[in-house]
Amino acid sequence: MTETIPYQHGMSLGRTYDLRRQCIGSDIFPTDYTASPERYTCPSTKINYKVIKNSSDVNDILDVSGDISLKVKAGILKVQGMGSFLKDIRSEENALEIVAVAQVETACTTLKNPSLPDNWNKKNVVGSHYIRTIIYGGELIIKISYIASDSKQKEEIKAHVNAGFEIQGIVNVEGAANLRKMDHDLREKTEIKFGYYGTTQCTDLPRDMDSMLKTLNDFPNQLGKINDGLGAPLRCELVPLTNIDPDFPSFVRQTGLETQMRELEDRYDDIRQSHAMLQSCLETDAEHMTTEQEEKGNEIEIRIHNVKTLFDKVIAQLDVTSDGDGLNKIEDAVNFYRANKKAVNFRTEVKRFIKEIQPLVQTRAPIKDFPKGKPLSILLVGVTGHGKSATANSIFGEYKFNTHMGCESIWRRCQVEQGTIGGREVEVVDTPGSIYINTMGSKLVNYYDTELKELETALKNRHRGYHAILVVLSIDVRIRMGDLMAIRMLKEKFGHETLSKYGIVIFTHGDSFERNMAKLKRETSFEEYVNSDKSLQENVLKECKNRYALIDNLEEDPGRLRDQVIVIIELIDRLVEDNKGMTYKWTG
Repeated sequence: MTETIPYQHGMSLGRTYDLRRQCIGSDIFPTDYTASPERYTCPSTKINYKVIKNSSDVNDILDVSGDISLKVKAGILKVQGMGSFLKDIRSEENALEIVAVAQVETACTTLKNPSLPDNWNKKNVVGSHYIRTIIYGGELIIKISYIASDSKQKEEIKAHVNAGFEIQGIVNVEGAANLRKMDHDLREKTEIKFGYYGTTQCTDLPRDMDSMLKTLNDFPNQLGKINDGLGAPLRCELVPLTNIDPDFPSFVRQTGLETQMRELEDRYDDIRQSHAMLQSCLETDAEHMTTEQEEKGNEIEIRIHNVKTLFDKVIAQLDVTSDGDGLNKIEDAVNFYRANKKAVNFRTEVKRFIKEIQPLVQTRAPIKDFPKGKPLSILLVGVTGHGKSATANSIFGEYKFNTHMGCESIWRRCQVEQGTIGGREVEVVDTPGSIYINTMGSKLVNYYDTELKELETALKNRHRGYHAILVVLSIDVRIRMGDLMAIRMLKEKFGHETLSKYGIVIFTHGDSFERNMAKLKRETSFEEYVNSDKSLQENVLKECKNRYALIDNLEEDPGRLRDQVIVIIELIDRLVEDNKGMTYKWTG
């Protein structure tokens, strides 16, 4: 029986694939045969939406099996587009999520009449299937989150949606009308966030339901401009090796495994989310904890780590065949999960712990007296550990950007968040966490393939441009050669006016500055300190026309933090006025 799975790097026609463990094998057909496949067009477009309740709903709308989804989340499989979406850790507890997916197929390449190779030796073959067809096209995934104020309001919203709307369907005229009506009913009651994932870059991120629907409908036309309209490899058709050799061991899926995998995936999602929440909390608020609280946090972290380690191992070794031990391994992992949690789930336990140590932070309200004005688009660049993501959170007055530095998805990819604060639309783009070159050899190449490309994408694909580029530096870390190289790179790569017209330096860790001045018994203001540092003036502030501000992202007094953010926004507004409303745009 043939199966279709998402394309992975390394897949090619005639290469074997092991569905037991979801891994690529070796080439079994002659090169001259696989080099001349048939190619034919197969134009097809499907645009669907679904209200998401759990991981099964996600897998359904993406048309992906549970074992593939698990291995993508565990970092074992690398899949473009949907891979980023699956790995994304859902951080909004009281959110109703709607996912819309546009899947476009353009063409296929397939092997003609494959037969048993002359040098066939099944003992040397690794896999259960071979790749007969590669399907090209593109995939666009847009997630819209309606964030309620609390769990009670979320349940009211869910009940309203379930009673009055189609919770899944095709995005046609009727489907679009259904989504617009749903959006109309929910918009006034909730905060709205959009997320974008795809095999191609989005030219303009959606800000509302109408722009989301337009982006989905325009996607086939956008795809037609890529790779001569072919798009990218999207999926592969796998054919059992028994089709060319009836004596080859057949592949039979174990019955009942999908149900068990759904439970495993739900538990794994809980582990990943709670682990990220706890890591962020322990790093951000460690200095405010008592010894007892620190010990409690470490104890929770150890339990989560142990469970995650076992889950990662089970997922990596998961065998889905009837003669495998998949069911037993899943059962062992789930039982270990149950034995280690001390609440309904780990997420609930971590939330309780965070509430104990962050009573002020967690109740911090979005800034109400935000300076009035037109919408703002802000780009943040900076060095890992200097408080870039924490600064983005302070601007919104709530936790939108994950500040856990150990998570690859945070420092390798851009994160875009939008919101309405004090009646003003604000978009913040947090770029990869390291903007300077601090490695050698192959790591340098990897840098250009990841961080720099992400920064280029953030600059190139915003037709509206950016009103300000915030260069985030820690005031308690001495300016290093890498920081100077970063500023030089920004100028040389993206234009000399990048910083002179649009740059503002944001110094973080304002609490450290105050402590250091108190320790030295100096009554030096921050402005005096900055003006006295010639290296800082010549190499950093001069590039930004002496525009800078200081912020303490750990400030527990909402009023004081609000005042610091207002200073930054007022700086940006003056910059917008000086530039006569023009934004920074880079075309490459």
